[in-house]
Amino acid sequence: MSIPENATVLTVWEDAPACGATNMAADELLAEEAAACGGMMLRLYTWSRPTLSLGGFQKRAEAEPLARAAQLDLVRRPSGGGAILHGTDQTYAAAVARQHPLAGSPQLLYDAVHTAMVDVLGSMGLEAAMVSENRGHGGGSGESAPDGPLLCFDRRAVGDVVVGPHKVLGSAQRRLSGSVLQHGSLLLRQCDQAGQASTRPGLAELSPGTVPVDALVRRWLETLASSLEMTCVFAGPFLVDGRAARVAERAERFRSAAWLGRR
Repeated sequence: MSIPENATVLTVWEDAPACGATNMAADELLAEEAAACGGMMLRLYTWSRPTLSLGGFQKRAEAEPLARAAQLDLVRRPSGGGAILHGTDQTYAAAVARQHPLAGSPQLLYDAVHTAMVDVLGSMGLEAAMVSENRGHGGGSGESAPDGPLLCFDRRAVGDVVVGPHKVLGSAQRRLSGSVLQHGSLLLRQCDQAGQASTRPGLAELSPGTVPVDALVRRWLETLASSLEMTCVFAGPFLVDGRAARVAERAERFRSAAWLGRR
């Protein structure tokens, strides 16, 4: 794929754990910065408390019983897809400007990110693959999919990364005015926070050996950049300097009852 001269760098930030509202506000700002620079950016992060992130088109009433029973924080993402139990995953947000080649169709960015993960997991001896067809309700790279199972890892859509029958990486998008924002979750180990019925195995349970998380993530993103003929630059934390204050102000909207209850 040909990349414009002004978009030859994949800039990667990695932040300390934060609450759901802060993470969503930071991702919104990330999307705006990607639109302004015309390139591709990616933010890696985790969560300060076990959190259920609801897809932008899901109904709040469907998620509240699980959140209350498991004492989970609840936040709504701007992107679509199913709800995700955060606490034992590596979450990412990727953003590309609307004029970037990867913004041409929803599946392009989805497949680029997921193919790189399949390659890295394969090099670790795991039989990883991408789902080739929708199985029941999916969502995939699209924005909607309000129906179907509540949890993302109970859904299967074209491009999801699986190890055997188990989904380990899923993503969903939102096409904004100036950029495409894609959220994704890599399940590192099973999350027991919401009880046995919601527990799914992660890489720690599926891998024959110890999964070196930092090395795995770095290889994943370097593989992604290489496949796109881009240079991968690790830029430290995103939430620094003036951004932190702007994100804190924006986070109030993601905490609001109006945003959480918009569906």
